[in-house]
Amino acid sequence: LLNREKTLAKKGIWVASESVLNKAAPAPYYLKRRSEYTSKDGATCGWNIYEPDKQMQHEAMLQAIEAACQDIPRLKPVPPPLETLDDYLNLYTLTDLHIGMLANHRENLEGNWDLKIAEQTVIDCFSRMIGSSIGAKHCIINELGDFIQSDSIMPLTPSSGHVLDVDGRFGKVVEAAIRIMRNVVDMALAKHETVTIIMAEGNHNISSSIWMRRMFCVLYENEPRVTIIDSDLPFYCTTFGNVMICAHHGHLKRNDDLPLLFASQFAKEWGNTTKRYCHTGHRHHLHVKEHSGMTVIQHPTMIPRDSHASRHGYLSDRRALSFTYHREHGEIASNYVYPVVVK
Repeated sequence: LLNREKTLAKKGIWVASESVLNKAAPAPYYLKRRSEYTSKDGATCGWNIYEPDKQMQHEAMLQAIEAACQDIPRLKPVPPPLETLDDYLNLYTLTDLHIGMLANHRENLEGNWDLKIAEQTVIDCFSRMIGSSIGAKHCIINELGDFIQSDSIMPLTPSSGHVLDVDGRFGKVVEAAIRIMRNVVDMALAKHETVTIIMAEGNHNISSSIWMRRMFCVLYENEPRVTIIDSDLPFYCTTFGNVMICAHHGHLKRNDDLPLLFASQFAKEWGNTTKRYCHTGHRHHLHVKEHSGMTVIQHPTMIPRDSHASRHGYLSDRRALSFTYHREHGEIASNYVYPVVVK
């Protein structure tokens, strides 16, 4: 009986007598429900079922991030490029990279995907993307969410609990994700005078997007040329002259709902611009639709399909997109980059 009680306790279930049933939930849990019954001898028995208090977990995570950031060495500023075009901005989108995902070409007929391949592919694609774009003074690194495959050491999606294909321990995934983003930012700083970074929340990286944003805010604290949109609201907005640029992963709102949502939440930015674009991901394939007042661009991803997508027949071209905006005229150019397939 004792071993069974220990097993149930690990799942948040406490089998208890009447005196224990009425006690407060042990931190950091809250009482989800209580089941009771009366034994043959008239005693009240039963069990309490607890769940972790998500708000307490969230606050504890933020406190841990804040404490860890105090010891992160700040990067020294680097000199800007000598010649850039002031009226132009390049937007480089990285979405649904699922760093830490494991995929096999025999399952998807496309290519393998693991930590090593992910790092090589992303850096190679971004290098070619930035190399083929004009020398704009400004740029946005538009990381649209699901940057990491799993949100914790458990290979599960944080909301639905779906089992994921993962490569390696979570610590190695975190190290690879940080290295990739550091390389991307360094390449952007070498070409552009100002670099704005969006690290969007996705359905795979709800928590990871928070610590990534906080960490990079501290990491580039002394670099005046880097701005990170540090927002816990998963709808992101910035402006460039007459241009409004918005971003959302796509897991919380349908694409058709985004123009009205951004017009309502960012009314001032909407009113001060006439060229408006919203970038989204999540569905892994390209879709562009012009709405009244805003164009919504759903971006594809550069990664191959995992076993789930392969078995359900989801198909799309692997690629990444960049856009060039003029501060008055809006979008003037776009560029596609296709990854080298590794088998």
